[in-house]
Amino acid sequence: MPEKPLVKIIPRPKPKIPGWLNFLFWLSLVLGSCVIGSYFYLRYQISALEKKENSLETQISELERKIDENLKKEGMAEISEKIKYFSKLLKEQKTASQVFEFLKSVTHPKVQITSLNLDVKDYKISLEAVTDNFQTLAEQLLVLRENQNVQNLEVLNISLTKEGKVEFALNFTLKEEIFKK
Repeated sequence: MPEKPLVKIIPRPKPKIPGWLNFLFWLSLVLGSCVIGSYFYLRYQISALEKKENSLETQISELERKIDENLKKEGMAEISEKIKYFSKLLKEQKTASQVFEFLKSVTHPKVQITSLNLDVKDYKISLEAVTDNFQTLAEQLLVLRENQNVQNLEVLNISLTKEGKVEFALNFTLKEEIFKK
């Protein structure tokens, strides 16, 4: 049996790598380099954009703070002006409801008011009323003349109705305090 030599002396040629495998090797190296380069480029871009975002957020928050301060200053001034205006209106407000309470307190129980005209601007009252007799009319006039809030009392158009009742009209001015209570 022939023995196999342990050492081979004749060199053998290296096996040749096919061209397509070489091409794939170099293509994968280029693509791998592109992927690694793109990774680092994108990481740099992300970092730069995050810094820019933080800078813009800081600027936005600073502008919002300034706007809030300006709005508060302007708003407070505007609110203050509105409060002053509203206070002035409240002081000058004339309420007609107090006039009705006043008329209720000074009207004779036997006098029926049939018509009432109220001029809040000039504090004038014109009313038409009916009563049973001239004595009640005289008592009503006496109550109105003695009241300190009634001024310029005028009696107009006194007449008798078919039923024997007395119709009359009154004009007078009230003091301003009645309207502002």
